[in-house]
Amino acid sequence: MLRVPNELRDVCVGAIVNLFVSVGKTSRRLKGEVCETRERGENGDVVEIRIIEDTPGDSDIVFWLGFTEESTYLLPLDAYDDRLVYVEYRHNGARTGLNVRDVRDVGIR
Repeated sequence: MLRVPNELRDVCVGAIVNLFVSVGKTSRRLKGEVCETRERGENGDVVEIRIIEDTPGDSDIVFWLGFTEESTYLLPLDAYDDRLVYVEYRHNGARTGLNVRDVRDVGIR
């Protein structure tokens, strides 16, 4: 789990999300409009977020957020995968799992 700013709790369909993440030795900006949210946890404590990215081609981003009373976390998409893929990035039919080391900046409009 990676702790992220609590402002991600308010993400809803139609919001523009801008995440700046560290992936390996590089950084990557993931930006786009939230097109879908789906509850995954038993008590609404895990939410799947799907974003359509602002780039040409079919690209979307999927990540899961987990909530406690005081904190918000980016969760691995598969708890049994040793690579700890936190973000799935799909572009022009290809799927890539991103092993995010940390979330450096978050913006929501």
